[in-house]
Parts: sequence; structure tokens; C-alpha cells
Amino acid sequence: MKIAHAYLVFFVALAAPSLQAQQAVLTAGADGSGPGGSLSFSVGQVDYLFSQSSQGSASQGVQQTYPELEIAVAELVADQPMRLYPNPARGWANLELPLGDYRWRADLFDAQGKLIEAFRPSGGLTPLPFADLASGTYLLRVFRDEVYYGQFRLVATH
Repeated sequence: MKIAHAYLVFFVALAAPSLQAQQAVLTAGADGSGPGGSLSFSVGQVDYLFSQSSQGSASQGVQQTYPELEIAVAELVADQPMRLYPNPARGWANLELPLGDYRWRADLFDAQGKLIEAFRPSGGLTPLPFADLASGTYLLRVFRDEVYYGQFRLVATH
């Protein structure tokens, strides 16, 4: 039994230098929690790896964000609601706008503010296709008669 224990200690000691964990030299950071949830942040992360292929993308680093979002978002503008659902969206989302004789436009922007696509929805329910989007967070700005009407934060997933 002592020989088996000695072998186990030997192999663990041999393998220990090759074990890796996430680590970084940070200038500041903190954790906090309250009745609304918890928060963790760090300042000074100097290294991360972003990989992208036709199958998707990954951002590897010390901390990764995971946004907690509502399933549907409704925004009231002049007592006329508009909705975007499902959110997070996989391949498509429904944009629901007030009915009426309006000219609608919905512009989709990526996280860097680049215009990805412009849609011309009609009043009522309009499905918007997002099959070609990489997973991530996007901004959908809605205009009625070329005047800003409202916006949504859209999360695209695969």
C-alpha cells in the first residue's frame, strides 16, 4: 500500500508543473453582490485570444461576460409599443411595430457601430432573418418616417 501511495505522489508531483489555470496580472479588480445580482470586474487584463472560423467564434481570456437578458423586449414610444422577440435570437427574430401609414426602417449595427444590414419592415409583425450573423450582441435601431423611434439590443446565438 505504501508503494502505491509513493507512486501516486510521484506522478502527481511530475504532472503538477504542466497544470494550467487562468491567470493574469491585473492592476485592480473587485467582486460585489446585492439583491439584484452579482458583479465581478478586473482592470488591466493584458492578454486575450480571439479565434474565428466558419463554425463560429470564441474569445478566451481571464473573465468572460454572460449577459442576462429578457426573453422579449418591449419599448414604449408615444404609447405605441414595439417589440423584438425572441431575444436571444437564433437565425431570426420578430419585430412588432405599430400599424398605420408609416415608413419603417430598422438598421442593424455590430458592437463596433458598423451598419450590418438595413431592413424595411412593415407595421405589425415582421420576421427579420439573422442566419448569417456571428454570435454576439447587436443594436437594432428603428426609424418611423426617417425619425428615430427606438432601439433594441439583440443577442444572436447559434
